[in-house]
Amino acid sequence: MTQILKRITWFNQINVYLISTPQGPVLVDSAAPGMFRWLVKSLRKLGIVPEQLAGVIVTHFHIDHVGTAMALQKCGVPVYALSTEIPIMMGDAPHSGYGGTVGNLLLMVEQLFFGKPSFLGVQSLSAGQKIFGTDWRVVAAPGHTPGSLALYNENTGDLLSGDTLVSDFGCPRANLSLFTADRQRLVESALNLMNLEPKYIHPGHGKTLPLLAYAKAQQQLRNL
Repeated sequence: MTQILKRITWFNQINVYLISTPQGPVLVDSAAPGMFRWLVKSLRKLGIVPEQLAGVIVTHFHIDHVGTAMALQKCGVPVYALSTEIPIMMGDAPHSGYGGTVGNLLLMVEQLFFGKPSFLGVQSLSAGQKIFGTDWRVVAAPGHTPGSLALYNENTGDLLSGDTLVSDFGCPRANLSLFTADRQRLVESALNLMNLEPKYIHPGHGKTLPLLAYAKAQQQLRNL
């Protein structure tokens, strides 16, 4: 089967991906709160309604990646995440937090407006698992959050990197922003993803770029 990958993007800053599978289309991430109508409209342009989705895979529990996942659940769409991220999503483990005083303040504001985690029935994914009968494989990429994941297709060379590698504002790099919980683990995960030697990196934020575009960032990480 041809495993078609489509990017749905909001101004190249918030990316959602759609993967065709034998079990139906699968969404990777779900954009930010308040973007459900935008997402539905974008899917309809591709001839898909939410009820047709076989699932939505969450690369990590940050508000701009899970913002419409609960609304999708209400449409009957199962939500999947790496097993280590699920307790955080369900409120059984503390939020991994953001960096420093500013990060802690941002988290307080976020939870004031959007509440604390309250997902139910999130289905578990494991590192190495192939999803929905495809060649896409789950790769654990802890650091940005404890249970961050990426998806890699060895046959096509495509890597969905979540927020471990990003290219927003035209800058391909490892995401060492204050929103990253553990910078050292992210460095390790970013290098591990690039060592897979994907042909193309499809980030959570920014444009799709070839691995070569990340060469400078890769060298900088190796020198840390």
